[in-house]
Amino acid sequence: MNREYREETFEKLELESLGRTAFDTVSLFFQTGSLTIKEEKKAEDGSRLLRLDYPNNEVRKYLSSEAFKEILQVQFEYSHLETLRKALYNNDPKAFYGLLDSYFRSVPFTIFKAQSAITNVECFYSAVLAFALQFLPKMYRVQAEDPTSDGSVDLVIDTPTRLFLIEHKVLTRGLAPGPDRQRQLQENAKQALAQIDKMKYAAKFSIQTDKAITKVGVCFDAEHRSVGYVEVVKESL
Repeated sequence: MNREYREETFEKLELESLGRTAFDTVSLFFQTGSLTIKEEKKAEDGSRLLRLDYPNNEVRKYLSSEAFKEILQVQFEYSHLETLRKALYNNDPKAFYGLLDSYFRSVPFTIFKAQSAITNVECFYSAVLAFALQFLPKMYRVQAEDPTSDGSVDLVIDTPTRLFLIEHKVLTRGLAPGPDRQRQLQENAKQALAQIDKMKYAAKFSIQTDKAITKVGVCFDAEHRSVGYVEVVKESL
């Protein structure tokens, strides 16, 4: 959505290359009306440069949710977006992550090879969440790995009324089985929350906005590819 395309990009469509090249996929969406011209300008050589966008919010939600279902093979319905939005509006991160947990748990185990270590990495969960949350209304800004002078916040969700600063941890497979695992999940979530204060992540945003800030520490459980524990501190300005 944030790049410019030359007009000739859309002059030809090779159906056999759909899914393999971005140009033919974008061309298909443009020619079928799923994308429309948002901005137009002239290049130095006189050719037209086009910036595209969805024609309306309904098309954006439909195409995005279909992509999400196709990539992760999970059920994703429009009503879930409203549930996520309401959880953020009500300043209830635990309910918010409760719904997201159902997505991680519904990812078929066959997608991940037993020897794969990808679910032991924090950025895997942050990336999936950031992608899923792009379906929220446009006034909700979602940014993964938002940089500050001391590091980067794993996930920032900027809503019309509140800012959520979220730090993620992962408890890897095979560690701390049984009751000890639940205690470790809780401890890791508390450590994630403490990191937000230790790294002074809120300082960057306090000078950019007068919105209240909610700090959230989350520990994912790689054993079950799920949300293991959520720790929350709510601040009112």
